[in-house]
Amino acid sequence: MWIIILLLFAVLLRSMNLSEIIDSLKSITLPLLLLLAGLQLLTQLLLNYQWCHIAGAMGLKAKFWKMFYINCKGTLTEAITPGAKVGGEVVRGYLFKSEFGCSTADAASLVAIQKIISVGSLILLNLIALLFLPASVSFLTPVLKIVLFLVMAAVLILFILLLFRPQILSDKLASYDFKRPILQKLQKGLIEFSEHAQKIRNGKTLLFQLALSVFIWALFPFKLAILAGRYQSGISPLAILGATLTAYFIAMIPVSPGGLGVFEVTLSSLLIMFGLTSEQAVITAVVFRFFTFWFVILYSLAVIFFYDVYHKIKKSRAEKKQSVSVQSVSDS
Repeated sequence: MWIIILLLFAVLLRSMNLSEIIDSLKSITLPLLLLLAGLQLLTQLLLNYQWCHIAGAMGLKAKFWKMFYINCKGTLTEAITPGAKVGGEVVRGYLFKSEFGCSTADAASLVAIQKIISVGSLILLNLIALLFLPASVSFLTPVLKIVLFLVMAAVLILFILLLFRPQILSDKLASYDFKRPILQKLQKGLIEFSEHAQKIRNGKTLLFQLALSVFIWALFPFKLAILAGRYQSGISPLAILGATLTAYFIAMIPVSPGGLGVFEVTLSSLLIMFGLTSEQAVITAVVFRFFTFWFVILYSLAVIFFYDVYHKIKKSRAEKKQSVSVQSVSDS
């Protein structure tokens, strides 16, 4: 698969003009870079707030900056594991258990609920984009469009059932007397997930979470629209929405770490179909990817480093203070 990605990228590069690449790079100003960096930080902070809000609704005590630290570690894991962020979610689940003192079932439920809401919102937006994608997307034949629509609709229905009717599965499993410990844990975990899902559905929590998740995903095509808008190519907002979300959806296929290569080639190809030149499309995709992927990795490393240093210093001071107190007591 890597060979196919490299070949596709090589075809794009061969058709590019060096002078046009330089012109595209020159059009990227410092205020634009700062705006993109600010929007990406806002995206990550909102995502972190979503995790905290879901944890709070479940009855877990989750501090915002500790959750931010955990998410940064999860982000780094996602960057080196292929596909749909499974590696990052495993790390998050482990850290939720160790940092927040919750059970394995609670940690797994938190991860599952956030993933269902987040990916479910992405699928919903993809369904809307699929219906309104421009006819210039030549590879999207009517048959393929119907197949994609049915697959995404089926996954979305599954997520809705898991969130609104988890007791169907948990009640079914509860009727069995499992002997293996791992199956017993799965049975208990699904029962607890059903209870947590009930808490999320109560009141306005779920509605708020869905709106928040849609807004977070909408920030990504907004950033792409800012970049692509510099070329005044007349690409419609729905085309931008479709290109961004389609690229993210395809990048979730477990092919390369963090979807590297898959995302860039997909996004560049779609932008070319929508009217950008090869040079404009590749530069736009690379800059967009830098802020939504590499920039996040860089600040995640910085957050983890300073968070660990701060807590080591704090722990050292507490130990010194305790040592002085013990010494004072012994002297008296």
